[in-house]
Amino acid sequence: MRKIFETLRGYLSRFLGGNGLTIIDVCDEEAVQDYIRDPFSNSSFCLAMQKRADATKSVKLSIFTGEGENKKEVPNHSLAILGEYVSSSISYADFIDYVLNWSIAKDKGCLIRKVNGLSWLAPDLRVYHPDNFNIHFNGTEISRIEIINPGENISDPNEIKNNFLWIKSANYYQEVAGISPNSYGTGLSNQNSMGILGSFIKKVWTWNWRLSKNSGKINGVISGGSGHLTKEDREEIRDRYAAMSSGTNNGKPLILSGDAKYQDTSKSPIEADWLNGEKTAHERICLSVGVPPELVGGGQSTYANRKEAKKELYTDTVIPWMQDLVNQLNKLFAKELKGAYFDIKISHIEALKLDKSEELKALDSIKDRLTVNEYRKAAAEITGLKIEDIKGGDVIVIGTETLENLSTPIGGSGNEKEDDI
Repeated sequence: MRKIFETLRGYLSRFLGGNGLTIIDVCDEEAVQDYIRDPFSNSSFCLAMQKRADATKSVKLSIFTGEGENKKEVPNHSLAILGEYVSSSISYADFIDYVLNWSIAKDKGCLIRKVNGLSWLAPDLRVYHPDNFNIHFNGTEISRIEIINPGENISDPNEIKNNFLWIKSANYYQEVAGISPNSYGTGLSNQNSMGILGSFIKKVWTWNWRLSKNSGKINGVISGGSGHLTKEDREEIRDRYAAMSSGTNNGKPLILSGDAKYQDTSKSPIEADWLNGEKTAHERICLSVGVPPELVGGGQSTYANRKEAKKELYTDTVIPWMQDLVNQLNKLFAKELKGAYFDIKISHIEALKLDKSEELKALDSIKDRLTVNEYRKAAAEITGLKIEDIKGGDVIVIGTETLENLSTPIGGSGNEKEDDI
């Protein structure tokens, strides 16, 4: 991260230097660490994660048996209720929100616990906040799970294996699964790599806010010339200048006595503007959590772009994440599922449905190769409308005539065939 930090510092120094400015910890490491500790205070991250969470919560969870053509939903399975409520106090939507945000934004991720109750009821799922647990390791194996509040230590290997899921980001700094011997286990969240951009965008907002308070101008420099300015002189000049550069006195010239010199370092709002930097940082943070910027106020936000971006959000981000979570839930509930399995349902999601008008155009292009009833059946499948077969509709119509009439010879030898027609 330090290397990335220094590289970005170099880019920003050249950018600011070209505007007559000097960079002094524009993206200081303390700000980076603040962002990593609490990315939820950054509006770019929150906007992107809210969009991703809403999309993920629209994916339905259900239970199935069989594969391929034999795949069948089992709505009356005892675990089906988990697709609506994972416990008496946490809905499926809340569960997705917690797991998604904590596993991506926090190094420690989140901990999911299966709590068994009566045998004929679905177990509850409990989700622990990253600050409320520690995972202890012996080598690469979990040796103990520590729950901070209420205090509890779980060290039974079977209990850990059968009743806990630890959802986290991978840690690319470690050789094996992000684990150091005899240490707490954490992952390296996506937001770690975006910490510098997070601190940068915060600095941009601060910069632009200060410019707006100062009438869009950067202050100048007053020096003592060949003479000497006492401490009292410097304070008086600073106070007068500050008063004249804002409020009702804004715009009045500052007249200095003696040989004190004033150097104007102001830039126009356009020259000193960092809005482009803010936009870039915002877009990078959105991309870091898998959300196309077009959906959260970035990029080229046209109707066509947003439509394609919604589809991309599901296909590239939401569905792969959900499938991974479902695989882990199937492992956690293997005993209770009894041969069935959790899977996702996405057919109801509008963003993933094919454009009906385009499908109808494609169907119309082969209209003269289908019978009337075949065409009506295909149109019903595309539109979802109830279109029944009609009497005498098992014929192909070309223009206003049936293929049979067109293939009937008028005079001639009478040896023509339908294929010839």
